[in-house]
Amino acid sequence: GLVEALGVVAEASCTETEGASMCTTNACLALMNLSISKSNKHRVFRTPGVMDALMAVVNRTVPPEDGSEPTKPNAEARVKACSALSNLAIGYDNKIPMFNYPGFVECILGVIETDADEARTKACSILWSFAAEMKNQVPVSPTFMLLFNIISHRLILELLSLF
Repeated sequence: GLVEALGVVAEASCTETEGASMCTTNACLALMNLSISKSNKHRVFRTPGVMDALMAVVNRTVPPEDGSEPTKPNAEARVKACSALSNLAIGYDNKIPMFNYPGFVECILGVIETDADEARTKACSILWSFAAEMKNQVPVSPTFMLLFNIISHRLILELLSLF
């Protein structure tokens, strides 16, 4: 169906070497919009390939390590993919399966570690949504410790660079 096709397009149009295209951004935008409605959240989440596609877009659009600005298509596609994932994480039926989805938490932590803008905010909202679920509170604890360590490390490096 449509949702599965959007996942295929998002992943296929975002390569590891070239990154995202406008096609990638538009596919992620459509998935983001479809995942807003409460009645669609679980359907979009369980559609084969959608989670893997959104995670692939996030992982293939990492900002440059040299601190330069990411390309516009990469930045936009990453924000739209994170927004779709954030919308899906709000769905009550999705919280536990998303938290347990292979590689998902690591993917989101990667966004928090490498991004400084809207994608990071969306990634943090996903962890907040997971922590709000009582069944996740014990498993999320080590994740938040890792997050705290990443953020504190970055702050220390930024402070040291001032001197």
